[in-house]
Amino acid sequence: MLVLVGCRGDDGDAADSSSSSGGMGTTVMTTASTTMSPTSTLGADSSSGGAESGSESSAGIPEAATLAFFLERAADGSIDVEVAVFDATSEPWQGQGVTMSASPGTVGPIESLGGGRFHANVVPNLPGDSGSGEVRLTADAGAAEGTTIALVLPQVDDRWAHAEKVRGLVNTDGTEDSVTVSPNGEWLIVGTYSPVDLYCCLFGDAAGVPQCSGTPSGVDNPACNAAIGPYAEPERPGMPGADRIVSPTEITHEVPSVIDIDVGALPPVAAYGFHRGEGGAFDEAFPIALDNDGFTGAPFGFQFVEDPAGGNAQLVFAHRLYEDLVTQGTLDNDVFLASTASFGTPWTLGVFNPDTNVTTWDGVAPLELADRDGAQGNPGLGAMGLWFDDEGSADLNLWFAGAPDGLDAPLDAAAMVGFCQDDVDEIQPWYDAVELTLYFTENTAAISTATMIGTDPADPMAWDPVLTQLAMNVPDFAAGSVVALGEPSLSREPGGETYLYFQAVIARGDQLDGGIYRVLAREPF
Repeated sequence: MLVLVGCRGDDGDAADSSSSSGGMGTTVMTTASTTMSPTSTLGADSSSGGAESGSESSAGIPEAATLAFFLERAADGSIDVEVAVFDATSEPWQGQGVTMSASPGTVGPIESLGGGRFHANVVPNLPGDSGSGEVRLTADAGAAEGTTIALVLPQVDDRWAHAEKVRGLVNTDGTEDSVTVSPNGEWLIVGTYSPVDLYCCLFGDAAGVPQCSGTPSGVDNPACNAAIGPYAEPERPGMPGADRIVSPTEITHEVPSVIDIDVGALPPVAAYGFHRGEGGAFDEAFPIALDNDGFTGAPFGFQFVEDPAGGNAQLVFAHRLYEDLVTQGTLDNDVFLASTASFGTPWTLGVFNPDTNVTTWDGVAPLELADRDGAQGNPGLGAMGLWFDDEGSADLNLWFAGAPDGLDAPLDAAAMVGFCQDDVDEIQPWYDAVELTLYFTENTAAISTATMIGTDPADPMAWDPVLTQLAMNVPDFAAGSVVALGEPSLSREPGGETYLYFQAVIARGDQLDGGIYRVLAREPF
Protein backbone atom coordinates (compact mmCIF):
# COMPACT_ATOMS: atom_id res chain seq x y z
CA MET A 1 0.00 0.00 0.00
CA LEU A 2 1.24 3.47 -0.86
CA VAL A 3 1.78 5.70 2.15
CA LEU A 4 3.02 9.25 2.22
CA VAL A 5 6.66 9.19 3.26
CA GLY A 6 9.37 11.77 2.69
CA CYS A 7 9.69 12.55 -0.99
CA ARG A 8 13.07 12.92 -2.64
CA GLY A 9 14.39 16.44 -2.37
CA ASP A 10 15.93 16.31 -5.85
CA ASP A 11 12.44 16.01 -7.35
CA GLY A 12 11.55 19.52 -6.27
CA ASP A 13 11.92 21.02 -9.74
CA ALA A 14 9.86 19.88 -12.68
CA ALA A 15 11.84 17.69 -15.01
CA ASP A 16 11.89 17.92 -18.79
CA SER A 17 8.90 15.96 -20.03
CA SER A 18 9.72 16.33 -23.71
CA SER A 19 9.56 13.41 -26.07
CA SER A 20 12.46 12.24 -28.16
CA SER A 21 10.41 12.94 -31.29
CA GLY A 22 10.02 16.59 -30.35
CA GLY A 23 6.25 16.48 -30.79
CA MET A 24 3.60 13.97 -31.77
CA GLY A 25 4.76 10.43 -31.14
CA THR A 26 4.18 8.63 -34.41
CA THR A 27 4.48 5.26 -32.69
CA VAL A 28 1.34 5.97 -30.69
CA MET A 29 -0.57 7.94 -33.26
CA THR A 30 -0.15 5.79 -36.34
CA THR A 31 0.05 2.23 -35.04
CA ALA A 32 -2.62 -0.32 -35.86
CA SER A 33 -6.01 -0.03 -34.22
CA THR A 34 -5.01 -2.35 -31.40
CA THR A 35 -3.17 0.53 -29.74
CA MET A 36 -6.32 2.61 -29.52
CA SER A 37 -8.16 3.22 -26.31
CA PRO A 38 -11.78 2.63 -27.40
CA THR A 39 -13.62 5.14 -25.34
CA SER A 40 -16.18 4.58 -22.63
CA THR A 41 -17.30 6.54 -19.62
CA LEU A 42 -15.28 5.65 -16.53
CA GLY A 43 -16.95 3.85 -13.65
CA ALA A 44 -16.67 6.98 -11.50
CA ASP A 45 -16.29 10.67 -12.14
CA SER A 46 -12.59 11.16 -11.64
CA SER A 47 -12.40 14.70 -12.94
CA SER A 48 -9.98 16.84 -10.98
CA GLY A 49 -12.18 19.87 -11.48
CA GLY A 50 -11.10 23.28 -12.66
CA ALA A 51 -11.93 25.31 -15.73
CA GLU A 52 -13.11 23.55 -18.86
CA SER A 53 -12.74 24.77 -22.40
CA GLY A 54 -13.83 23.27 -25.68
CA SER A 55 -13.26 23.48 -29.42
CA GLU A 56 -15.17 22.33 -32.47
CA SER A 57 -14.14 21.33 -35.96
CA SER A 58 -15.91 22.93 -38.90
CA ALA A 59 -17.04 19.70 -40.53
CA GLY A 60 -20.43 18.09 -39.98
CA ILE A 61 -21.24 15.73 -37.10
CA PRO A 62 -21.89 12.07 -37.99
CA GLU A 63 -25.23 10.57 -37.03
CA ALA A 64 -23.70 7.48 -35.41
CA ALA A 65 -20.14 6.84 -34.38
CA THR A 66 -17.76 5.29 -31.90
CA LEU A 67 -14.57 6.92 -30.70
CA ALA A 68 -10.98 6.03 -29.82
CA PHE A 69 -8.33 8.22 -28.21
CA PHE A 70 -4.57 8.47 -28.74
CA LEU A 71 -2.55 10.52 -26.24
CA GLU A 72 1.01 11.83 -26.58
CA ARG A 73 3.27 14.16 -24.63
CA ALA A 74 4.23 17.27 -26.58
CA ALA A 75 7.65 18.86 -26.17
CA ASP A 76 6.23 21.74 -24.13
CA GLY A 77 4.41 19.47 -21.66
CA SER A 78 1.00 19.84 -23.27
CA ILE A 79 -1.09 16.88 -24.44
CA ASP A 80 -1.46 15.97 -28.10
CA VAL A 81 -4.84 14.31 -28.47
CA GLU A 82 -5.95 12.38 -31.53
CA VAL A 83 -9.50 11.11 -31.81
CA ALA A 84 -10.52 8.46 -34.35
CA VAL A 85 -14.19 8.30 -35.32
CA PHE A 86 -15.74 5.09 -36.64
CA ASP A 87 -19.16 4.25 -38.04
CA ALA A 88 -21.37 1.37 -36.92
CA THR A 89 -19.35 -1.05 -39.09
CA SER A 90 -16.06 0.10 -37.52
CA GLU A 91 -15.04 1.86 -40.73
CA PRO A 92 -13.47 5.33 -40.45
CA TRP A 93 -15.73 8.29 -41.02
CA GLN A 94 -14.62 10.42 -43.95
CA GLY A 95 -14.73 14.19 -43.56
CA GLN A 96 -16.76 14.16 -40.35
CA GLY A 97 -16.19 16.35 -37.31
CA VAL A 98 -15.92 16.26 -33.53
CA THR A 99 -15.98 18.64 -30.61
CA MET A 100 -13.48 18.30 -27.76
CA SER A 101 -13.28 19.64 -24.22
CA ALA A 102 -10.70 19.42 -21.44
CA SER A 103 -11.11 19.85 -17.70
CA PRO A 104 -9.00 21.50 -16.38
CA GLY A 105 -7.38 22.73 -19.57
CA THR A 106 -7.68 24.54 -22.88
CA VAL A 107 -8.31 22.81 -26.21
CA GLY A 108 -6.65 24.33 -29.26
CA PRO A 109 -8.05 24.29 -32.81
CA ILE A 110 -9.12 20.88 -34.06
CA GLU A 111 -7.39 19.72 -37.22
CA SER A 112 -8.87 17.07 -39.51
CA LEU A 113 -6.24 14.48 -40.44
CA GLY A 114 -8.51 12.59 -42.81
CA GLY A 115 -9.77 9.05 -42.48
CA GLY A 116 -12.01 9.98 -39.57
CA ARG A 117 -9.10 11.24 -37.45
CA PHE A 118 -8.82 14.57 -35.68
CA HIS A 119 -6.04 16.22 -33.70
CA ALA A 120 -5.98 18.93 -31.07
CA ASN A 121 -3.44 20.16 -28.58
CA VAL A 122 -4.57 20.48 -24.96
CA VAL A 123 -2.82 22.77 -22.49
CA PRO A 124 -3.52 21.53 -18.94
CA ASN A 125 -4.42 24.04 -16.25
CA LEU A 126 -2.95 22.09 -13.36
CA PRO A 127 -3.46 22.94 -9.69
CA GLY A 128 -0.71 24.18 -7.39
CA ASP A 129 2.98 23.98 -8.23
CA SER A 130 3.43 20.20 -8.47
CA GLY A 131 3.11 20.00 -12.25
CA SER A 132 0.83 16.99 -11.88
CA GLY A 133 -2.82 16.06 -12.02
CA GLU A 134 -5.64 14.62 -14.08
CA VAL A 135 -7.17 16.15 -17.20
CA ARG A 136 -10.56 14.85 -18.27
CA LEU A 137 -10.75 14.75 -22.09
CA THR A 138 -14.11 14.46 -23.83
CA ALA A 139 -14.82 14.10 -27.55
CA ASP A 140 -18.31 14.35 -29.03
CA ALA A 141 -19.19 13.01 -32.47
CA GLY A 142 -22.90 13.62 -32.22
CA ALA A 143 -24.41 10.23 -31.47
CA ALA A 144 -21.29 9.07 -29.63
CA GLU A 145 -19.43 10.80 -26.82
CA GLY A 146 -16.25 9.43 -25.31
CA THR A 147 -14.11 10.28 -22.30
CA THR A 148 -10.62 9.43 -21.16
CA ILE A 149 -8.61 10.85 -18.27
CA ALA A 150 -4.99 11.80 -18.85
CA LEU A 151 -2.53 11.85 -15.95
CA VAL A 152 0.10 14.58 -16.20
CA LEU A 153 3.42 13.95 -14.45
CA PRO A 154 6.43 16.31 -14.44
CA GLN A 155 8.97 13.58 -15.21
CA VAL A 156 8.42 10.80 -17.74
CA ASP A 157 11.14 8.83 -19.50
CA ASP A 158 11.27 9.21 -23.29
CA ARG A 159 10.26 5.60 -23.85
CA TRP A 160 6.69 6.31 -22.64
CA ALA A 161 3.79 8.16 -24.28
CA HIS A 162 1.12 9.83 -22.09
CA ALA A 163 -0.37 8.19 -19.01
CA GLU A 164 -4.12 7.66 -18.72
CA LYS A 165 -6.54 6.30 -16.16
CA VAL A 166 -7.50 2.65 -16.57
CA ARG A 167 -11.06 2.35 -17.85
CA GLY A 168 -13.89 0.09 -16.76
CA LEU A 169 -14.95 -0.88 -13.25
CA VAL A 170 -11.46 -0.62 -11.74
CA ASN A 171 -11.47 3.00 -10.58
CA THR A 172 -14.11 4.28 -8.18
CA ASP A 173 -14.47 6.99 -5.54
CA GLY A 174 -13.14 4.50 -2.97
CA THR A 175 -9.49 3.50 -2.45
CA GLU A 176 -7.75 1.46 -5.15
CA ASP A 177 -4.25 0.39 -4.14
CA SER A 178 -1.72 -2.39 -4.77
CA VAL A 179 -2.29 -2.99 -8.50
CA THR A 180 -0.84 -5.68 -10.76
CA VAL A 181 -1.58 -6.73 -14.34
CA SER A 182 -1.12 -10.14 -15.96
CA PRO A 183 1.80 -10.41 -18.40
CA ASN A 184 -0.57 -10.48 -21.40
CA GLY A 185 -2.69 -7.59 -20.13
CA GLU A 186 -5.91 -9.62 -19.97
CA TRP A 187 -6.35 -9.58 -16.19
CA LEU A 188 -5.84 -6.93 -13.53
CA ILE A 189 -5.92 -7.15 -9.74
CA VAL A 190 -6.49 -4.32 -7.29
CA GLY A 191 -4.90 -5.87 -4.22
CA THR A 192 -6.33 -3.40 -1.69
CA TYR A 193 -9.80 -1.94 -2.20
CA SER A 194 -11.97 -0.19 0.36
CA PRO A 195 -15.10 1.93 -0.05
CA VAL A 196 -13.56 4.44 2.40
CA ASP A 197 -10.59 6.77 2.05
CA LEU A 198 -8.03 4.44 3.63
CA TYR A 199 -5.27 7.04 3.61
CA CYS A 200 -7.14 9.70 5.58
CA CYS A 201 -8.54 6.95 7.82
CA LEU A 202 -4.98 5.83 8.58
CA PHE A 203 -3.31 9.25 8.83
CA GLY A 204 -6.06 11.33 10.42
CA ASP A 205 -4.72 14.68 11.55
CA ALA A 206 -1.29 13.28 12.50
CA ALA A 207 0.37 13.66 9.09
CA GLY A 208 -0.46 17.32 8.57
CA VAL A 209 -2.24 16.53 5.29
CA PRO A 210 -4.91 19.17 4.59
CA GLN A 211 -7.34 16.61 3.16
CA CYS A 212 -7.30 14.50 6.35
CA SER A 213 -8.59 15.06 9.88
CA GLY A 214 -9.69 13.13 12.95
CA THR A 215 -8.01 10.46 15.04
CA PRO A 216 -5.61 8.24 13.08
CA SER A 217 -7.36 4.87 12.60
CA GLY A 218 -10.00 6.04 15.06
CA VAL A 219 -13.49 4.61 15.08
CA ASP A 220 -14.74 8.21 15.24
CA ASN A 221 -12.64 9.38 12.28
CA PRO A 222 -15.10 10.46 9.55
CA ALA A 223 -12.85 9.04 6.82
CA CYS A 224 -13.04 5.60 8.45
CA ASN A 225 -16.84 5.68 8.32
CA ALA A 226 -17.75 7.38 5.03
CA ALA A 227 -18.53 4.76 2.36
CA ILE A 228 -17.76 6.99 -0.61
CA GLY A 229 -17.02 4.08 -2.95
CA PRO A 230 -19.23 1.18 -4.09
CA TYR A 231 -19.57 -2.05 -2.12
CA ALA A 232 -21.99 -3.98 -4.34
CA GLU A 233 -22.28 -5.05 -7.97
CA PRO A 234 -21.39 -4.23 -10.63
CA GLU A 235 -18.22 -2.49 -9.39
CA ARG A 236 -17.64 -4.54 -6.23
CA PRO A 237 -19.86 -7.65 -6.14
CA GLY A 238 -19.67 -9.82 -3.03
CA MET A 239 -17.76 -7.19 -1.05
CA PRO A 240 -16.58 -8.83 2.19
CA GLY A 241 -17.78 -6.84 5.18
CA ALA A 242 -20.44 -4.96 3.21
CA ASP A 243 -23.01 -5.80 5.88
CA ARG A 244 -20.90 -3.78 8.35
CA ILE A 245 -21.72 -0.61 6.40
CA VAL A 246 -24.73 0.67 8.35
CA SER A 247 -25.17 3.87 6.33
CA PRO A 248 -23.11 6.09 4.01
CA THR A 249 -21.56 7.68 7.13
CA GLU A 250 -21.43 4.78 9.61
CA ILE A 251 -19.47 1.53 9.64
CA THR A 252 -19.36 -1.10 12.36
CA HIS A 253 -15.72 -1.58 13.35
CA GLU A 254 -16.16 -4.86 15.18
CA VAL A 255 -14.93 -8.00 13.40
CA PRO A 256 -15.34 -10.88 15.87
CA SER A 257 -14.50 -13.40 13.13
CA VAL A 258 -10.90 -12.21 13.61
CA ILE A 259 -10.58 -10.47 16.99
CA ASP A 260 -12.98 -9.43 19.75
CA ILE A 261 -11.06 -6.52 21.27
CA ASP A 262 -10.94 -2.88 20.21
CA VAL A 263 -8.06 -2.34 17.77
CA GLY A 264 -9.36 0.88 16.21
CA ALA A 265 -11.14 1.46 12.93
CA LEU A 266 -11.64 -1.59 10.71
CA PRO A 267 -13.28 -0.48 7.44
CA PRO A 268 -13.94 -3.29 4.93
CA VAL A 269 -11.01 -4.19 2.65
CA ALA A 270 -10.64 -6.82 -0.08
CA ALA A 271 -8.79 -7.53 -3.31
CA TYR A 272 -10.63 -7.57 -6.64
CA GLY A 273 -9.78 -9.06 -10.01
CA PHE A 274 -10.97 -7.73 -13.36
CA HIS A 275 -11.11 -9.12 -16.91
CA ARG A 276 -10.42 -6.95 -19.94
CA GLY A 277 -13.22 -6.82 -22.50
CA GLU A 278 -13.04 -6.35 -26.26
CA GLY A 279 -13.17 -2.56 -25.92
CA GLY A 280 -10.14 -2.54 -23.64
CA ALA A 281 -11.98 -1.68 -20.41
CA PHE A 282 -11.52 -3.89 -17.35
CA ASP A 283 -14.90 -5.18 -16.15
CA GLU A 284 -16.23 -8.49 -14.75
CA ALA A 285 -15.13 -7.74 -11.18
CA PHE A 286 -14.71 -10.59 -8.68
CA PRO A 287 -13.43 -10.63 -5.07
CA ILE A 288 -10.26 -12.36 -3.87
CA ALA A 289 -10.38 -12.52 -0.09
CA LEU A 290 -10.41 -14.40 3.17
CA ASP A 291 -13.85 -15.23 4.54
CA ASN A 292 -13.47 -12.89 7.52
CA ASP A 293 -15.92 -10.02 7.02
CA GLY A 294 -13.54 -7.77 5.13
CA PHE A 295 -11.06 -7.41 8.01
CA THR A 296 -8.84 -4.44 7.20
CA GLY A 297 -5.57 -6.40 7.39
CA ALA A 298 -6.40 -8.32 4.22
CA PRO A 299 -4.08 -10.13 1.77
CA PHE A 300 -2.33 -7.65 -0.55
CA GLY A 301 0.54 -7.22 -3.01
CA PHE A 302 -0.62 -9.85 -5.52
CA GLN A 303 1.46 -10.77 -8.57
CA PHE A 304 0.78 -13.31 -11.31
CA VAL A 305 3.14 -16.27 -11.59
CA GLU A 306 2.15 -16.49 -15.27
CA ASP A 307 -0.83 -15.69 -17.48
CA PRO A 308 -4.06 -17.36 -16.32
CA ALA A 309 -5.29 -19.96 -18.81
CA GLY A 310 -8.50 -21.98 -18.85
CA GLY A 311 -9.38 -20.80 -15.36
CA ASN A 312 -6.04 -21.94 -13.94
CA ALA A 313 -4.00 -19.28 -12.19
CA GLN A 314 -1.23 -18.93 -9.64
CA LEU A 315 -0.57 -15.81 -7.61
CA VAL A 316 1.95 -14.80 -5.00
CA PHE A 317 0.82 -12.36 -2.34
CA ALA A 318 1.57 -10.98 1.11
CA HIS A 319 -0.58 -11.25 4.22
CA ARG A 320 -0.39 -10.20 7.84
CA LEU A 321 -1.22 -13.39 9.71
CA TYR A 322 -4.15 -12.96 12.07
CA GLU A 323 -2.54 -15.59 14.30
CA ASP A 324 0.24 -13.08 15.04
CA LEU A 325 -2.27 -10.35 15.80
CA VAL A 326 -3.98 -12.47 18.43
CA THR A 327 -0.82 -13.85 20.07
CA GLN A 328 1.70 -11.03 19.56
CA GLY A 329 -0.39 -7.95 18.86
CA THR A 330 1.57 -7.41 15.63
CA LEU A 331 0.88 -7.89 11.94
CA ASP A 332 4.18 -8.70 10.24
CA ASN A 333 3.74 -9.61 6.58
CA ASP A 334 4.46 -13.08 5.23
CA VAL A 335 4.42 -14.28 1.60
CA PHE A 336 2.25 -17.01 0.09
CA LEU A 337 1.54 -18.93 -3.13
CA ALA A 338 -2.09 -19.41 -4.18
CA SER A 339 -3.53 -21.64 -6.91
CA THR A 340 -7.02 -21.93 -8.38
CA ALA A 341 -8.76 -23.67 -11.29
CA SER A 342 -11.59 -21.11 -11.51
CA PHE A 343 -9.87 -17.75 -11.86
CA GLY A 344 -12.33 -15.06 -12.84
CA THR A 345 -14.93 -16.12 -10.28
CA PRO A 346 -15.14 -15.18 -6.57
CA TRP A 347 -12.07 -16.67 -4.88
CA THR A 348 -12.10 -17.41 -1.16
CA LEU A 349 -8.49 -17.91 -0.09
CA GLY A 350 -9.41 -19.37 3.29
CA VAL A 351 -10.92 -18.53 6.66
CA PHE A 352 -9.46 -17.65 10.05
CA ASN A 353 -10.99 -19.21 13.17
CA PRO A 354 -10.41 -17.02 16.25
CA ASP A 355 -11.38 -19.87 18.59
CA THR A 356 -8.53 -22.09 17.38
CA ASN A 357 -6.30 -19.22 16.21
CA VAL A 358 -5.76 -21.05 12.91
CA THR A 359 -6.25 -19.99 9.29
CA THR A 360 -7.56 -22.79 7.09
CA TRP A 361 -6.26 -22.05 3.60
CA ASP A 362 -7.79 -23.24 0.33
CA GLY A 363 -5.15 -23.73 -2.35
CA VAL A 364 -2.73 -21.46 -0.48
CA ALA A 365 0.64 -22.31 1.07
CA PRO A 366 3.34 -20.15 2.69
CA LEU A 367 6.52 -19.73 0.69
CA GLU A 368 9.39 -21.45 2.49
CA LEU A 369 11.75 -18.57 3.20
CA ALA A 370 14.81 -19.42 5.25
CA ASP A 371 13.89 -16.68 7.73
CA ARG A 372 10.29 -15.52 8.08
CA ASP A 373 10.95 -13.06 10.92
CA GLY A 374 10.12 -9.45 10.19
CA ALA A 375 8.08 -8.17 7.28
CA GLN A 376 7.98 -9.59 3.77
CA GLY A 377 5.66 -7.86 1.32
CA ASN A 378 4.79 -7.33 -2.35
CA PRO A 379 6.34 -10.58 -3.64
CA GLY A 380 7.14 -11.27 -7.28
CA LEU A 381 9.00 -13.85 -9.34
CA GLY A 382 11.91 -13.71 -11.75
CA ALA A 383 15.57 -14.62 -12.27
CA MET A 384 14.99 -18.04 -10.69
CA GLY A 385 13.82 -16.62 -7.41
CA LEU A 386 11.52 -14.48 -5.32
CA TRP A 387 11.69 -10.70 -5.07
CA PHE A 388 10.02 -8.95 -2.16
CA ASP A 389 10.27 -5.89 0.06
CA ASP A 390 10.12 -5.32 3.80
CA GLU A 391 7.20 -2.88 3.68
CA GLY A 392 5.97 -2.53 7.23
CA SER A 393 9.46 -2.22 8.72
CA ALA A 394 11.42 0.92 9.55
CA ASP A 395 13.97 0.48 6.75
CA LEU A 396 12.38 -0.13 3.37
CA ASN A 397 14.49 -2.19 0.96
CA LEU A 398 14.23 -4.83 -1.75
CA TRP A 399 15.22 -8.45 -1.22
CA PHE A 400 15.86 -11.56 -3.31
CA ALA A 401 15.72 -15.24 -2.36
CA GLY A 402 16.80 -17.82 -4.91
CA ALA A 403 14.38 -20.64 -5.72
CA PRO A 404 16.52 -23.18 -7.60
CA ASP A 405 14.08 -26.00 -6.86
CA GLY A 406 10.88 -24.03 -7.46
CA LEU A 407 8.40 -22.37 -5.15
CA ASP A 408 7.28 -25.63 -3.57
CA ALA A 409 10.74 -26.19 -2.05
CA PRO A 410 12.70 -24.22 0.56
CA LEU A 411 14.14 -20.99 -0.82
CA ASP A 412 17.72 -19.82 -0.44
CA ALA A 413 18.56 -17.29 2.26
CA ALA A 414 17.34 -13.83 1.28
CA ALA A 415 19.80 -11.02 0.57
CA MET A 416 19.24 -7.31 0.09
CA VAL A 417 19.31 -6.19 -3.54
CA GLY A 418 22.69 -4.64 -4.29
CA PHE A 419 21.62 -1.18 -5.45
CA CYS A 420 19.48 -0.38 -2.37
CA GLN A 421 20.53 2.74 -0.46
CA ASP A 422 20.10 3.72 3.17
CA ASP A 423 18.57 7.09 2.33
CA VAL A 424 16.08 5.76 -0.25
CA ASP A 425 12.92 3.75 0.43
CA GLU A 426 12.74 1.02 -2.23
CA ILE A 427 9.56 -1.08 -2.28
CA GLN A 428 7.15 -2.95 -4.58
CA PRO A 429 9.47 -4.88 -6.94
CA TRP A 430 8.31 -6.23 -10.31
CA TYR A 431 10.84 -8.13 -12.43
CA ASP A 432 10.78 -8.09 -16.23
CA ALA A 433 12.39 -11.28 -17.48
CA VAL A 434 12.50 -9.98 -21.07
CA GLU A 435 14.84 -7.06 -20.36
CA LEU A 436 16.26 -8.44 -17.07
CA THR A 437 15.02 -5.26 -15.42
CA LEU A 438 13.62 -4.70 -11.96
CA TYR A 439 10.84 -2.11 -11.66
CA PHE A 440 10.23 -0.69 -8.20
CA THR A 441 8.92 2.29 -6.24
CA GLU A 442 11.26 4.93 -4.78
CA ASN A 443 10.05 6.99 -1.82
CA THR A 444 6.44 6.59 -3.04
CA ALA A 445 7.35 9.40 -5.43
CA ALA A 446 8.87 7.63 -8.45
CA ILE A 447 8.77 4.43 -10.46
CA SER A 448 12.34 3.46 -11.24
CA THR A 449 14.22 0.61 -12.91
CA ALA A 450 17.56 -1.13 -12.69
CA THR A 451 18.81 -3.66 -15.23
CA MET A 452 20.74 -6.69 -14.02
CA ILE A 453 24.04 -7.23 -15.84
CA GLY A 454 25.50 -9.77 -13.42
CA THR A 455 24.29 -12.97 -11.80
CA ASP A 456 24.09 -12.10 -8.10
CA PRO A 457 21.26 -9.67 -7.24
CA ALA A 458 23.01 -8.83 -3.94
CA ASP A 459 26.12 -7.55 -5.73
CA PRO A 460 26.01 -3.78 -6.39
CA MET A 461 28.17 -4.33 -9.48
CA ALA A 462 25.53 -6.65 -10.94
CA TRP A 463 23.28 -3.69 -11.76
CA ASP A 464 23.29 -0.86 -14.24
CA PRO A 465 22.53 2.56 -12.71
CA VAL A 466 19.00 3.17 -11.48
CA LEU A 467 16.81 5.05 -13.98
CA THR A 468 13.65 7.03 -13.27
CA GLN A 469 10.69 6.07 -15.48
CA LEU A 470 7.91 8.17 -13.92
CA ALA A 471 8.15 10.68 -11.09
CA MET A 472 6.22 13.38 -9.27
CA ASN A 473 7.52 16.50 -7.57
CA VAL A 474 7.40 17.11 -3.84
CA PRO A 475 3.65 17.21 -3.18
CA ASP A 476 1.94 20.47 -2.25
CA PHE A 477 -1.43 18.73 -1.71
CA ALA A 478 -3.26 21.18 -3.97
CA ALA A 479 -6.66 19.77 -4.93
CA GLY A 480 -6.22 17.64 -8.04
CA SER A 481 -2.46 17.08 -7.72
CA VAL A 482 -0.53 13.79 -7.40
CA VAL A 483 0.77 13.09 -3.89
CA ALA A 484 2.05 9.49 -4.20
CA LEU A 485 3.16 7.16 -6.98
CA GLY A 486 4.09 3.47 -7.20
CA GLU A 487 3.05 -0.19 -7.66
CA PRO A 488 4.56 -0.86 -11.14
CA SER A 489 3.85 -3.86 -13.38
CA LEU A 490 4.16 -4.48 -17.14
CA SER A 491 1.93 -6.07 -19.75
CA ARG A 492 2.77 -7.07 -23.30
CA GLU A 493 -0.44 -7.14 -25.32
CA PRO A 494 -1.26 -9.68 -28.05
CA GLY A 495 -1.09 -6.83 -30.59
CA GLY A 496 2.50 -6.06 -29.60
CA GLU A 497 1.97 -3.05 -27.32
CA THR A 498 3.78 -2.70 -23.98
CA TYR A 499 2.06 -0.95 -21.07
CA LEU A 500 3.34 0.10 -17.67
CA TYR A 501 0.57 -0.06 -15.06
CA PHE A 502 0.89 1.84 -11.81
CA GLN A 503 -0.96 3.57 -9.01
CA ALA A 504 -1.20 7.25 -8.17
CA VAL A 505 -2.84 9.00 -5.22
CA ILE A 506 -4.66 12.24 -6.07
CA ALA A 507 -5.49 14.95 -3.54
CA ARG A 508 -9.19 15.82 -3.80
CA GLY A 509 -10.96 18.54 -1.82
CA ASP A 510 -11.44 16.42 1.31
CA GLN A 511 -10.01 13.08 0.23
CA LEU A 512 -6.86 11.24 -0.86
CA ASP A 513 -7.95 9.14 -3.82
CA GLY A 514 -5.90 6.11 -4.88
CA GLY A 515 -6.41 5.17 -8.53
CA ILE A 516 -4.99 2.91 -11.23
CA TYR A 517 -3.29 4.21 -14.39
CA ARG A 518 -1.22 2.98 -17.31
CA VAL A 519 1.14 4.40 -19.91
CA LEU A 520 1.92 3.01 -23.36
CA ALA A 521 5.49 2.47 -24.52
CA ARG A 522 6.21 4.42 -27.69
CA GLU A 523 8.03 1.40 -29.07
CA PRO A 524 7.10 -2.12 -27.88
CA PHE A 525 9.86 -3.89 -25.97
